[in-house]
Order: sequence, then structure tokens, then C-alpha cells
Amino acid sequence: MLRLALVVLLLWARPAWAVQVHPAPEGLIAHMLGHVLFTAAIVYFLYLLYRHPPGDRPGWKYLKWSLIFFLLWNIDAFTVHALALKIPNEAIYGENIFEARLLPPWNWVKILYYFLSFDHFLCIPEIIFLFLAMRSFYFRGA
Repeated sequence: MLRLALVVLLLWARPAWAVQVHPAPEGLIAHMLGHVLFTAAIVYFLYLLYRHPPGDRPGWKYLKWSLIFFLLWNIDAFTVHALALKIPNEAIYGENIFEARLLPPWNWVKILYYFLSFDHFLCIPEIIFLFLAMRSFYFRGA
């Protein structure tokens, strides 16, 4: 009976349209505010871990490194969003994000935007350290 109910629910499912795009500037302001609040939460969590260390197990060290990379990524993403406002739409060529190219003339804003856009170099270590922390907590306890 449960399987039948799940099949019926899946067949009646409609798109949720969870992504809601807001016109400028309120969408960007809300997004940037999210980065600010996330940064504040990470800094506070790192402060708590520094002020009241929970232990010297490897999991806590991995978690600290993960938080540091999350913090660096968040600052990077905030900076890229701010720099994107300084780059005119005509300076980016391409059909989609995978084909996008920055067009000359080059200036410090475009060059900084280009290099900071490689945020996956920060995302990969943060996820690896988070995984190592969670695995350590699971197998060895906190």
C-alpha cells in the first residue's frame, strides 16, 4: 500500500519552481547579505572552537580547516559578486556560463574577477576536510 501511495504521489507531482529570481537590486542584496551572515557564523564558530577547544581529536582539526576554507570561499564569492557589478555586460561573451569569455581591454577589475572566479579551488578542500571531519566523528566519536 505504501508503494502504491508513493507511485501515486510521484505521478501527481508538479514542478515546485523553488528558484525565484528577483529583479535587481533586491535579489543581489539578499544574496550578498547571505554571504555576510554566513561569514559571521563561520567566524563565530571558529572563535568558539578557539576559545573553548572541544578536544584534540583529528575530527576537530579537520573541521577547523574546513571552516577556514569555507570562510575563504565565502569572502572570495562575495568579492566576485561585487566585482561583477563593475564589469559591463558587453565585456562577457558567450551563450552560457561554460562558454563565457571576458573580452579585452583588460583592467585590474577584470583580471581579479577572472582569477577569483576559480572558487572551486577553495570548495574542493573545504568539502574534503568536512568529509574527513564527519568520518572521524562517526568512527572515533567527537
